Amino acid sequence: YYSEKAKSNYIKEVWERAPRGIIYDSKGQPLVENISAFNLVVVPAEIPRSRNEQSKILKLLAQLLGKSEAEIREQFKNIDRFSFRPVLVLEDLTHEEMILFKSQLEELEGFRLEENFKRYYGEGGVFSHVLGYTGRVSPDEIKENSDYLLTDISGKNGLELYYENSLKGKHGVTMMETRAEGGKGEAVGSTKAVSGNNLNLFLDKDLQEKLTEVMRNALSSAGINKAAAVAIDPKSGGVLAIQSFPLFDSNVFGSRLSMQSYEEIFENKSQPLFNRAVTGVYPPGSTIKPFLGVAALQEKVIDDKTIIQDNGSITVGGQEFKGWTTLGPVDIYRAISMSSNIFFYTVGGGYGNISGLGAKKIAEYLGKFGFGFLTKIDFPEESDGFIPTPEWKKEKRKENWFIGDTYNISIGQGDVQVTPLQMTTAVAAIANAGMLLKPRMVKSITDGNSNVIKNLEPEILSKNFVDAGALSIIRNAMHENVLTG
Repeated sequence: YYSEKAKSNYIKEVWERAPRGIIYDSKGQPLVENISAFNLVVVPAEIPRSRNEQSKILKLLAQLLGKSEAEIREQFKNIDRFSFRPVLVLEDLTHEEMILFKSQLEELEGFRLEENFKRYYGEGGVFSHVLGYTGRVSPDEIKENSDYLLTDISGKNGLELYYENSLKGKHGVTMMETRAEGGKGEAVGSTKAVSGNNLNLFLDKDLQEKLTEVMRNALSSAGINKAAAVAIDPKSGGVLAIQSFPLFDSNVFGSRLSMQSYEEIFENKSQPLFNRAVTGVYPPGSTIKPFLGVAALQEKVIDDKTIIQDNGSITVGGQEFKGWTTLGPVDIYRAISMSSNIFFYTVGGGYGNISGLGAKKIAEYLGKFGFGFLTKIDFPEESDGFIPTPEWKKEKRKENWFIGDTYNISIGQGDVQVTPLQMTTAVAAIANAGMLLKPRMVKSITDGNSNVIKNLEPEILSKNFVDAGALSIIRNAMHENVLTG
């Protein structure tokens, strides 16, 4: 008798929700907000112990949810029957569902309507690849962090995922005695909810919107739908704008995902969730040439007065390597401003009286600019790209390295793979006179009262790895590309 009485005395947890932190652009404009949502939840410890009562609830619940009783049993089979932590039954109720369940709550002992927060992202997907999205917390996350409730959301992608621990906050809880003879006992302890921290980005909302508009128009004119763009401040490494097409709507993950929304996102061959700016790897093509130019100047393969004759092609070992046109005599300025393949075949692989850098030196200098390595940006799922070498080809493909391989990598073709983010970070190092900066999305982290918790200072990955004179020549050559190239 007394054993059964003791089991009926519980410490009940009454939870106070902690709002998730907000993400702001560089001017303090919010890019996401928390809005109210109502969920149908069940508190397992408050479900009647009577089998007969449970059966009645099960039948009514199946009718209201339009499910079979077997499906509902399956949904609840692993819950802790003595827990006061709410378990999600149905999320983000519509107005009609609210009215329906509210009218039936007296018959659904242990069930309640719970107010919660969900994320709202505006601007039609303009910030979807930056912010990512949130979704229902997973069992693995709950195992790793007991602060999560079963009804919580967590970051699944983008900044929402990378900065989850900063954004999520900490729920408050009051421990209340409940007595077998009825009525509530005293509070035996409580902690207050602490809002999640806010992220303040380098990103400029207006620039991001303009970039998206320009990209959308260009893609529409070209009849394609995949692209990436990145804009970085060379002084700080701060990402001012970053975009990947196609876009997606982060809001669809904040509620029940319809089959149509699922198919539009997950079965779309264009992979809208794939962030091409950070995760996508591509042959860089002629954008690699300024770095070959720096290497050739640094290694004294050429100087800024060296002239190479561009006749439209060169032939080595019976194989012809073509340029895009015939440019005649070119120096480093004209070679970059007019994008001469012949010039860079020559300085990369050698031709005539110019010995060339060779594959090993090319890989070494590209590595100094960060190619083939992670930039270590504060963002998930970054790719490191790839710079091929003779050793790699021998080991992986069991093939020898030929002069044609060196010519290919000298103009960014062949097996060279870089991310748009890597390319932008490397170009920033040319712009800022030789500092390879770690690119960063977040400038500072603040609490709910705008107190700075952490300032993220510029971080130099490497510097002084090439001469200032060589970089100055390449900057002037790139400037000439804008003027006359």
